[in-house]
Amino acid sequence: MTTASSELDEVRSLARDLHRAMDTAATATALAEIPPIGGTSHAVDAIVTPIASHYGFLSQRADLFSGYPTRLRPDWYRPLGGSGILLEIERGKTITNNMDLLDLWKCHICREADHLFLVVPLRVTRTTGSENVYSRVVARMKTFVMPENQVNVASIAVFGY
Repeated sequence: MTTASSELDEVRSLARDLHRAMDTAATATALAEIPPIGGTSHAVDAIVTPIASHYGFLSQRADLFSGYPTRLRPDWYRPLGGSGILLEIERGKTITNNMDLLDLWKCHICREADHLFLVVPLRVTRTTGSENVYSRVVARMKTFVMPENQVNVASIAVFGY
């Protein structure tokens, strides 16, 4: 996959901007108020919504996958030149239900997006213990950008909360 360096520069710049916008005391406080057990990705999405909207992301664009016999849709989509970025928000099922891998697959098959932004918890607390989600997602995503395994996703940014 060949992606213009100017497009990658724009994606990197947007990732830095999103990181700064999400890395505020107000956002951290709001995210900390989500119950550790039973908190949902919808609660996280409600906090991320104003930030994503500010940076040009469109919510739940279902027509991106209209050519497939599935009812997929991204949490957020942002057009970018002839491509785009999928922004996915995850919570408790990130690792246990492989939602990070589903998000990567969605970006892989999406004709209008070559970049993936994943927003995942640093840790998830369950009644059976705690799980370090962020580092596992980063490790899993790295395997897909290794030269011998490369998928047609030009970039992946993982944001932890």
